[in-house]
Amino acid sequence: MQQSLSCLNSEAVAHLKASKHVEAIVAFDKLFKRLDRKHLTHAHLHTCHNNRAAAFLHLQLYDEALQDAEKARKLAEASLKSLSDLETCLLSGLQRYREASLVAAQGLKLDPFNLELKKASEEATRGMLKDLLSGDAAPDCHNTKAESDHHVRDAYNYMTVQTDIAMPKRQIQVVQDTLCQDAWTAAISHTVAAIRGQDMDCRVLDLGLHAMAALDAGAHHVTAVERWLYLSLTCKETLNGFEEDRFKVIYKRPTDLKLQSDVPILCNLLLCDILDEGLLASGIIPVVRHCLENLLTANAHVIPASATVFAQAVEMRTTDVCGLDMSAMNRHRWHPGHTAGIAVADNAFIPLSEAMEVWHFDMLSPPEESHRKSLDVTFTRDGKLNAVVFWYELRLTKDITLSTAPGTKGSGMQSLGPAVQYLAGELSVEQGMVVPLLASHNTVRMRFDIQEAEYLHLAKPDAAFPALHFAMLADHARNEAYQTAIARVVQKKKASAGSAHVLDLGTGSGLLAVMAAKAGADSVVACDIHDSLCGVARQVVASNGVASSVSVVHQDVGLLQRGREVRALGANVAVADIFDAGLVGHNFLNLLELAKKNVLQPGAAVVPCAASLYVMGVHVPPVHVGKYDLSSLDKYRWDKGYETCQLDQLPHTGLTKPCKVFDYFFEGERKGRGRDNIVKLEVAAEGDMNAVAFWFDLHLDEEASICSGPSYVALGGALVPTGQPPALCPLTGAVSASEVPDLAGVAVTADVADAAGAGPGAGAGQGPGAGPETGAGEPATVTADVADAAGAGPGTGAGQRPGAGPEAGQGAPAAATADAGCVDINTTGDVAGEMKSLHQASIEASGDAVTEAVPVAGSTEMASSLASQAPHCIIAGGGSPAAFIAAAAFTGAKTGMLYQMGDEGLGYYADVSSAEVEPSCKAPSVGKEPNGFCSQADVHPQTTDSSHAVSAASTAAWADSVSDGLSSKAPNAEGVMLPSAAVMQSVQQKVEEVRSDGAAWGTKLVETDGGQVKGDGFGREAGGEGKAGHYWGQALQYLDRSVQVVPGKKIMLLARRDGAQIRFSLRAGTGSPVARAPWKEEWGGGASVENPHFQRVHYCELLVQNFLARLRSKRFPSIEEDMAMLQAHCGSLLLDPAVIAEVYHEMVLLEQIHSMPELSQAASMQAVTSCPFKLH
Repeated sequence: MQQSLSCLNSEAVAHLKASKHVEAIVAFDKLFKRLDRKHLTHAHLHTCHNNRAAAFLHLQLYDEALQDAEKARKLAEASLKSLSDLETCLLSGLQRYREASLVAAQGLKLDPFNLELKKASEEATRGMLKDLLSGDAAPDCHNTKAESDHHVRDAYNYMTVQTDIAMPKRQIQVVQDTLCQDAWTAAISHTVAAIRGQDMDCRVLDLGLHAMAALDAGAHHVTAVERWLYLSLTCKETLNGFEEDRFKVIYKRPTDLKLQSDVPILCNLLLCDILDEGLLASGIIPVVRHCLENLLTANAHVIPASATVFAQAVEMRTTDVCGLDMSAMNRHRWHPGHTAGIAVADNAFIPLSEAMEVWHFDMLSPPEESHRKSLDVTFTRDGKLNAVVFWYELRLTKDITLSTAPGTKGSGMQSLGPAVQYLAGELSVEQGMVVPLLASHNTVRMRFDIQEAEYLHLAKPDAAFPALHFAMLADHARNEAYQTAIARVVQKKKASAGSAHVLDLGTGSGLLAVMAAKAGADSVVACDIHDSLCGVARQVVASNGVASSVSVVHQDVGLLQRGREVRALGANVAVADIFDAGLVGHNFLNLLELAKKNVLQPGAAVVPCAASLYVMGVHVPPVHVGKYDLSSLDKYRWDKGYETCQLDQLPHTGLTKPCKVFDYFFEGERKGRGRDNIVKLEVAAEGDMNAVAFWFDLHLDEEASICSGPSYVALGGALVPTGQPPALCPLTGAVSASEVPDLAGVAVTADVADAAGAGPGAGAGQGPGAGPETGAGEPATVTADVADAAGAGPGTGAGQRPGAGPEAGQGAPAAATADAGCVDINTTGDVAGEMKSLHQASIEASGDAVTEAVPVAGSTEMASSLASQAPHCIIAGGGSPAAFIAAAAFTGAKTGMLYQMGDEGLGYYADVSSAEVEPSCKAPSVGKEPNGFCSQADVHPQTTDSSHAVSAASTAAWADSVSDGLSSKAPNAEGVMLPSAAVMQSVQQKVEEVRSDGAAWGTKLVETDGGQVKGDGFGREAGGEGKAGHYWGQALQYLDRSVQVVPGKKIMLLARRDGAQIRFSLRAGTGSPVARAPWKEEWGGGASVENPHFQRVHYCELLVQNFLARLRSKRFPSIEEDMAMLQAHCGSLLLDPAVIAEVYHEMVLLEQIHSMPELSQAASMQAVTSCPFKLH
């Protein structure tokens, strides 16, 4: 006979009273199953859950008890018994003191006189204080508890492995900070000598790869402790040269170290190099306190000795970009903590107050509890306060200090900089206003807040928002080039098709869509996969008054359909910037193909219309710290794919000349080369080629191009001088790095180029007025609108001055660039039309004239070369072995030809295979330095000489004089109209004016001496910082094998596009294999599951797969809860804040994107997860 519900309940209660807890749980389980099966409920059902929770508590099954207590609370909010059980679970069992305190407070609101809840509240408060004092702000995540608590264990393990993998590369940046390492070495030597001077053995506890410096300084014994596995392995390898009984390497958390079992004896010197931008977030205070209490002698020394923190109120905002209001982006200036791992760009913020001293930490007496203080901030100017920048002065010893303050480059740390913490919103401030700033820390984290402020608006807390888009908006040269190109394309399309309907692929902030609308587009559809970016784009569209013509769609580009997101007839113009440093890494090619198939009209214009990829072989030197060899870190550089970098900031030596790899044509049916290509790199310097660097030229339309290369490379892969050329030399000059941002990435304005009317046979980059006996022209960086204003005479070789006669020598190749916002020369009306017609006529008349390049003008080799060489001119159709058409700018695809910088200068070359590769392998020369072009931080100086600048007014006046000179023209022998002598004289005069500084115009390669730059190739010492490049950066891939190369030879390189990745490799059997990271080593011909290091990485992949598999069920809490917990208590867990910030963003974004109903195969996560180089 089936028991009634009341009988089941009575039976369960009887078992509970008899302390038969297992039988009680079984009886309650029968009761609840009966209720669920018959869909019944009861007013006092919460009592049953309370009783079963009590049974679970007696059995110490806290998780199960917690679930029943939660159900009881939901069934009866006023039930103090359920709240009491819930509090007991959190407090006694799970030690979640903060949650227990909240539950007790909730119960005391209902019954202020409940003694049990009062006692629980006191106990929870004491537990919270205890955690704060120990530096553990996340009790359920602290050390071993994070590994055992199933709620956060997977997230913690994933973060640990990811940090393990990332730390070696991060450590390379740290050890290459010469100033910082020299300071540490000096401080260690001084302190060790002081200890030994007291007739004591120096026993060192090293937390940060300084063991070699301590042993060399005379330390008796060093215990080197590394939190991260691969850094501990590196430490063991680097210490192999020392006696084994003088050191001990331990892989362990510093806070878990024990005397005798880990540290053999009390130490009297602690080296604690556990630093980050926020000082406390890596756990330096808990670590130092643990060592002082357990592992150090009473009179021990600590390096660093102290740290002083400073803060400054700032305005960090984006306002107008190319005349468009982009302030809607500022609502997304938010971070869960402070910024980490990303340097703050110069001029990224406006100081609104003076710097204030906030905290002083004495490492011999570190704080044991949290602290807060109120600072009165007096504003020194009007503005909008939305952030606090803070930094610290690190005192290693009495006389040796380091600083992370902004603007201290050259005198402070290079590997660390200031940190930025965004406030809750924007606050309007005025000069003289005083606002209290609340500063607080809990020994593992700092925070700054303004209480009771009247914010203009609140920031939107969105960890998935890509910070890269702030860097995109700060790339002024790129923005201006896109704006002019979009305007031209829209107007051309309206003229040819009657209307322009634009599709913005991956709109991001909506900038390009608004540009298209402002240019006159009839309709614009802006599409993006990121929901928050779509929201920003809508606000940007509204604030710029183009809402009637722009529609923002939250959709995967690959899933767009006509008649739904795009009008039924489709779009006839597409604009996009979905590129990474390697051009195709964000899967733009596949996205564009899907868009052409689904929503674009046949023959639709695309901005950009094409792109060219260039590659160069380089040598990246092994890692050294002074005299110490840390080359064991080199193995962690290698990867199958490429990494994004800024070559101007990376120590390297260029060994080969840049060479074009691929041409991609986004517009029309031509697609360029296939997925594979073999390139033959011409070796320029002897050395060990262990990597390749590559970048791209982005041809926005037929008149404008952008180069993403480093500062020593211009359009077409041409090398530019690394010295201080004049600001603008219309025909043979260059753009100054100080006067014009982005010399290497400037936009070519073909309106200026077409104003030239170069004569037949003219090569790119020719100078004006060269007579019959004129020597070779110099390599030139040509401003395109001005280039053709020279009117080169017939028979001029590539790079020669126009008008050179038959005996004129051959010129050097020239690079076509233009001003990126400094100078913009445009001809209009009939004059412009005449110039364009002259330029076109000269191109048609010149045919495929080519000449053989000779050494650089002004070099010692040039004179003998000119004496022995006669003019060489080959005309297409007359037995020409290679066709060439000079062109200062990309003018569209030409069948069977490639646009590139070659031996004859910048222009179109026949698409033919190169000659056979000569052997390039050679044993390395002993004692001989490579004479290649080297680049590292502070290689490329910036001039501030006002005599080099060409103002817009003077440039415009010069352009007018050129236009006036066209009034008198005479045809040459071929019937081509050439500019008059007045034009030629005016151009020549202007050239001489801007070249008046007497700089040599040779492309002499920069040399280095022991890693330090000796000179810039112009007889002046190199110094200052390299120019800021485009936000894309450059791609760097370390090769599977390294090879010794010698000048005059060629090296074969296989380029392969595999999906969204471009990879380079040497010919099979060439060179020597390079070492790889342990988790990338191949066992038995492939990555083997037997490799334990591989297993750790594969475990992370499985965690992500499992996470994505359960997303659709929506039964699990958001991953952001776990990520936020780990990030907030990074210092307690001794994790790395930079890695946490990166993984936090990626995982939250992964959850957001994969929660969409449908994704195309071309959808790219990399496009929205890429990190910027600098914070703007």
